[in-house]
Amino acid sequence: MTTTHVSDVMSHRFTPVEQSLNINGVREKLLTAPHGELFVVDDNGGLFGTITLGDLSDSAFDHSIDDVVNARDVARLHPPSLSAGDTLEGALKMMQDTGEEHVAVVADRKSMKLVGFLHEIDVMLIYNRALLDARREERGEI
Repeated sequence: MTTTHVSDVMSHRFTPVEQSLNINGVREKLLTAPHGELFVVDDNGGLFGTITLGDLSDSAFDHSIDDVVNARDVARLHPPSLSAGDTLEGALKMMQDTGEEHVAVVADRKSMKLVGFLHEIDVMLIYNRALLDARREERGEI
């Protein structure tokens, strides 16, 4: 796990959401988001925040404010993120510490350009394989 990097495992299947997307658009995107989470980006593609259904207050379902409230207003700012070059060992620790199942992956900490996301299940699969390989090696099977 110390030699595998986040970029080796991350998913590129995400749809970034612009900050200006109105709340009606946010609701629609959440309905089709594969993991129930949206990644909000700034004008340069940098990670701005995340939105989950749980993050939305009851007012987000008030259609009278559809043209007033946008993704920027409801996003959780400064969500946990990983750099593409981080190790899976560090990613697993961060996910355990924060309780996040999906974590945004950025190209680097300076640009914060969103390049993908990491799913906890994918990290756990690799972790379990590493444990099984270690056990086989201890028993001389490898």
